[in-house]
Amino acid sequence: MLQLYSGDLLAIEAWELLKSDNNSYLVDVRTSSEWKHIGVPKLETLKKKLIMLEWMFLPDMKRNENFKTALSDILTDKSSTLLFLCKSGGRSQQAAIEMTAQGYKNCYNISDGFEGSLNNNATGWKASLPWEQL
Repeated sequence: MLQLYSGDLLAIEAWELLKSDNNSYLVDVRTSSEWKHIGVPKLETLKKKLIMLEWMFLPDMKRNENFKTALSDILTDKSSTLLFLCKSGGRSQQAAIEMTAQGYKNCYNISDGFEGSLNNNATGWKASLPWEQL
């Protein structure tokens, strides 16, 4: 069976992978409005820089047709571990699938996202990991 992407991780598992893998990157695919109004992951203690690249644009949630080119320009090493983050795991899963199709070997979806599920706000990046308001 064809592997669409490397798999799903919880936010806390993604944090541990970012901590232990020097060639790992967090890619926040939410909209610029979400970054501004809801917050963004804070990675300074890991000595890493957050990659912020919109998967879709407001107001109509039109797909960013330049996403794969823009990310490939930033991250040229296709053996890098890419951890994709959105609100709750949907857009980030699409990005993980897309970049796997582009030849990146280690693309993961953070399935509980930045905000967690609607039914359980004790999950997701914002519930237990460092973040900041822009």
